[in-house]
This record gives sequence, C-alpha cells and structure tokens, in this order.
Amino acid sequence: MSVVRPLSSATLALGLVLIPSFVLADASSRTTLTGDWNGARTRLEQRGITLSLVSTHEIMRTVHGGNACGTARLDNEDLQLTLDGDRLVGWPGAQVFLYGLRDGGHSPSEYAGDLQTVSNIDAPSTTKLFEAWFEQSFDGRASLRLGLYNVNSEFDSKETAKPFLNSSHGIGRDWSQAGLNGPSIFPTTSLAARVRLDGAHGGYLLALVADGVPGAPDDPYGTHLHLSRADGAMLATELGWARSNPDGPSGLRVGGGAWRFTNTFDHLCDVDANGAPIPIRGNRGAYAFVEGTLWHREARRVAGYARFGVADARVNTVGSCFTGGLMTDGLVPFRPDDRLAFGLAAASHGLDSRRDMLEHGGAPASELAWELTWQAAVTPWLMLQPDLQIVHHPGAEATRPTATVFGLRTIVTY
Repeated sequence: MSVVRPLSSATLALGLVLIPSFVLADASSRTTLTGDWNGARTRLEQRGITLSLVSTHEIMRTVHGGNACGTARLDNEDLQLTLDGDRLVGWPGAQVFLYGLRDGGHSPSEYAGDLQTVSNIDAPSTTKLFEAWFEQSFDGRASLRLGLYNVNSEFDSKETAKPFLNSSHGIGRDWSQAGLNGPSIFPTTSLAARVRLDGAHGGYLLALVADGVPGAPDDPYGTHLHLSRADGAMLATELGWARSNPDGPSGLRVGGGAWRFTNTFDHLCDVDANGAPIPIRGNRGAYAFVEGTLWHREARRVAGYARFGVADARVNTVGSCFTGGLMTDGLVPFRPDDRLAFGLAAASHGLDSRRDMLEHGGAPASELAWELTWQAAVTPWLMLQPDLQIVHHPGAEATRPTATVFGLRTIVTY
C-alpha cells in the first residue's frame, strides 16, 4: 500500500512532464489529453488502428460506521488497442481487440464492511491482459467473438447505470458472486465464445459459453489461462429490445437473461452424515432490466433504470439483488456535459444463507447502498467525480452500523 500511493501520483506527474509542448497546446478543447499527435492518431485510425489509454484514480474514506473509519486509495489504468480487419488487410467484418490493465491500492470495502463493493475498480494490485478477442461480423446482423472476454461488456450492461461507483450497478451482485472464482468479469476474465444476433426492429440475442473458473483462484496476480474439464463451463443468454438510442430523447431498452455454471458447489448449510457439505450440481440465476429516457428538452435529459436478479439460494449468499437509479445530463445550464446520478443497490440473503446465519448466531438483513454521484467534466479529457454512499446493514448484517463513505474519482483520457 505504501508503494502504490506514491507510484500512482508520480506516474501521472511524470507523464504530464514528458508530454511534448505541441501536445499540451489547446488541451482544454481536445477530447484527449495528448490530442491528435500531430495528425498521427487520425492517420492510424484511418488505417484501422485505434489506441486508447484511460487513467482512473480514486480516494474513498469511510467516515462513520462499517468496520472502521479509514481512507483507501485505488488506481486503475486501461490500455486498449482495436484493429479493424477491413481497413488493415481488407478482411470485411473482422476485428481484433486487446485490453491491458493495471490495478493498485487498498480496498475501501475493508473499512465500509459492505457486501456489494463500494468501488467498481476495487481489485488486487496487478498488471494483466484483461481482454484479447477476435470478432467476425456477418452483414451487421450477426457476429462471433472468441477469446479472453469480459462478460459484463455486453451482458447485464446498462448505459444509464454507468455513472455509479458501487459495483452492483455494473453487474448485479446476484451474478458477480457466483462461480468458484466469479464469472468472467473485472478483474479476472476467461476464454469464451460469444454469439450475437441482431433483429431488424431493435431486438437482439446474446449467447455465451465460457470457462467456468476464470484465472487461478489461488493467484489473483497476472493473467492465467487454464482450461480443464474440472473447471466446467459458464453458460449465459440475454434477450433484449431497444427503441431508438437509449441516450436519445425517445430511447427505451428492455432485456433479460439467464446464466448457469456446470461445476459442483457446496450447499451453504446442509451436510451429510459425516458433516460434509452436500454437493450441488450447477449454479444458476436470472435477471431482467429496463432503462430509458424519462424527460428530454434540448441538451437536458433525465434517464432512469431498474434491474432485478436472483441466484440459486442453496449455494449463493445473495439470493436476490435490486438496483436502480436516475441520471441527469446538463442539469446546470452552464455545465452541459456534467452528469448527476442518484441510485440504490440492494442485496438480500437467500433462504439458506439466512438460515445459516441464524444457526450461527448472526442477524441477517438486506444491504441497502444509497449513492449520490456527480461527474464534473472539467475538460473533454478530464473528469472529477465526487461521490457519497450510505450503506445500511453493511455486509448484509443487521448488527453492523450504517457506513457513510465519501469518495473522489479522477479520470484522465490520454
């Protein structure tokens, strides 16, 4: 922890010092800090090569309740490379995507004591290849994607939920908890094959098969690719429909999906005659969501979303999870690019988890995380995001005091 803190700040400062003067000229008006590199960036994109580097730094302090008062810092760097097969080599519909990330810092949830994770960049300190896949598109109506894949990049993904920092607004806690090492999501992904079909009137279908155990459960550092029959598989489908653009004045999107792991899991509380947990074959769940624009006038907009998911109560702590929120664009006339969002993430014990806690003297309760966050666009490439979260019953325990967490996130797009 003592090493990560100075390194992250020093890296950012050194990067700014080393940037040539022509890059910094008129920096406030460009979409990225480093600009067009004297035209090189545009020339690369015209040839089918797109580079992106985003640096996120965050400080979160639990000022009351939870496990203890304390401050935690998190750092995240995302480097992405997209290769367009048609422009590069004349291969229509082909695309290659590479995504490397570096994470560092200390988990704020150790202080807040929450179950759903107050920061969506909370991860072990490491550098790894996060995604690496090839995609072939067929006439824009179907596509096949193969490789190291982040399930939440398409499945259970809601545009209206993206401003929130609490992890449950990304992929619901009912799904993110599942599996022997979680599903194939941040910060650890697995090899997968994904098919997408798009209808003529806004409908779509996603189908996926992925390695059932992403990475190495005993080693969260670096990238680990290991396929084994014992790992089993994770299967997922999602069916949805969208009208216009969810970000537009008449946007509406509805969807739902189901997922299943084929591995064997231990029952949370039932045991056999020898006292060993009863094995349960498979682990499954389902979810549904709706999002869209509620009000629109010129540059100002109010959008909302709601999502509900359930998981197999025999093998998962969280039996159900509800998330929802409201987001406004351009609420303040002289701040047209700012976003203000208010949301709720609620995770509840399943019946067997509740029974297990009661048998061991616990006091189960639903964890309710209220969040108010503001994305302030200082420039097109620099965003400051103050954040407030109030978490009732952290860890889904009735006896744990309500946690109040303040945060400040900085996002720089290079």
